[in-house]
Amino acid sequence: MNKTIGIVVAMEKEMRLLPDILADKERIDAPSFHAVVGMVGDNKVIYALSGIGKVAAAVCAAELIRRYSPDFLINVGVSGGMGDAVELLDTVVSTAVCYHDVSCGCDVAWGQVQGFPLYYPVSDGLLTIIRSLSVPVREGLVCCGDRFLSSSEEQDFVRRTFPGIKAVDMESAAVAQTAYIYDTPFIAMRVISDIAGEGHDNYAEYTAFWRTASPSTFAVLESLLKAI
Repeated sequence: MNKTIGIVVAMEKEMRLLPDILADKERIDAPSFHAVVGMVGDNKVIYALSGIGKVAAAVCAAELIRRYSPDFLINVGVSGGMGDAVELLDTVVSTAVCYHDVSCGCDVAWGQVQGFPLYYPVSDGLLTIIRSLSVPVREGLVCCGDRFLSSSEEQDFVRRTFPGIKAVDMESAAVAQTAYIYDTPFIAMRVISDIAGEGHDNYAEYTAFWRTASPSTFAVLESLLKAI
């Protein structure tokens, strides 16, 4: 059965690295929605550019869902690495997604928006396909917030609060929450551009990443799109 797959990325330079495998491409440049739509085999794939941050990501995800009713929604991009056994250029696949910068009071957990789960679930179906691909990935929690974790104090707080963390970004939980609201299967895939923590210069690593980023950066996504 043919599927429709929505991909949300934040930055133009991430968009340029998405796998160039879409046939019959059409570019959409509406006031609130910018995307490239095409086919991978019998499946329709939408590469949508959101802009940076949670609000932009949520608006883009909602518009993508409204326009195309995707069977799957995937947030893709680069990310800071956190936690054990995460290295530069690793692909992190989310087993859950949460906010690290939300506080709604002492009667709910840090990171939880009242009325919503603390940890947004991911698609078991997509996770199963990724595990069957025999490609190297790191699985774990992806955390999201509208701020750079530039100090060791901030980084240590997030590690203590979310001990399963593997990556941190600025969009994934907003896309996950939107997918949750619209009951759309979701997963996040993040390539590690820099490592947060002692012994690492985040800015230098991030800058170096973009100097050498290649079309193979999102190779795991390409394998997934061809396998669905």
